[in-house]
Amino acid sequence: MDWDDLRFFLAVATGGGLAAAARSLRVSPVTVWRHVAALEQALEVRLFEDRKRGYVLSAAGERLLETARRIEGEVFRAREAISGAADALEGEVRVTAPELVANQLLPANLHRIRERYPELRIELITGTPTAGLSRHETDIALRFDGTPHGDFVIERRVVVGFGIYAARPYLKRHRLPSAINRFDGHNLIAFDDTAGHVAPERWLYRGGKGAKVSFRSNSLNARISAAIAGHGCVLLPCLLGDDQRGLRQIFAAKDVGTLELFLFVNGRLRHSPRVAAVAGFIAELLDASTEALLGRDDAGTTGTGI
Repeated sequence: MDWDDLRFFLAVATGGGLAAAARSLRVSPVTVWRHVAALEQALEVRLFEDRKRGYVLSAAGERLLETARRIEGEVFRAREAISGAADALEGEVRVTAPELVANQLLPANLHRIRERYPELRIELITGTPTAGLSRHETDIALRFDGTPHGDFVIERRVVVGFGIYAARPYLKRHRLPSAINRFDGHNLIAFDDTAGHVAPERWLYRGGKGAKVSFRSNSLNARISAAIAGHGCVLLPCLLGDDQRGLRQIFAAKDVGTLELFLFVNGRLRHSPRVAAVAGFIAELLDASTEALLGRDDAGTTGTGI
């Protein structure tokens, strides 16, 4: 049995198909298929079933998966031991995070971790808030989705408050909404479907009733800019909304709702000094930012909940 074949098997099992495995390994789907076929031939078993609907592990594949993950961990530790990287606080740590963290929380504090660990490099990747738990691409991930995935383990969770904000010139032209489900006559700056789950359930199902969507974007920065320009009311994490001088809070988190933000660490790497150092720093940062993440209540008696 060839370790290289096992590596391709793991990528398919994790990604659920040839295309996802090919992207993670940066090879063609045909190459992935050849390695999986070679492994099945060597073991004389089928490792995947229902291939027309996707690559689903067979009973034999499920048994092999546990062994393959254990071998992968041993290979990784051997490589780090040989290179000496496991004993040094140097090298690159890849972090994926939603825009809230990538644009605000981490950049403002990167100088502190640079002072502690000058030889560490952090690659910060932002995208869809549920992306980023590929075992081959990420060391640390911050997500609003706490669903366990692969080898990743939750190291910390914090509560993030959300509020509704609008520019003062806009509010001079419109009466304040009396509740989060009473936005008749107002314009709403909305997210697109790819970001739809990054909002408190209360707002998703009850908020903004009667409003007209004037602008829609998957970019948090674009929505903030549109709100500052006076195009309407916008839902924002309080950590960002409270910091915008051009915006006024209409409803606070107590009315709009909250979400949990989860800090995940790749279980294979959690004891690697470089990954443990960055994960520990982010955990400290989240703990120190608890109040700011939950948000202020500047709305006061401006509006009420429902």
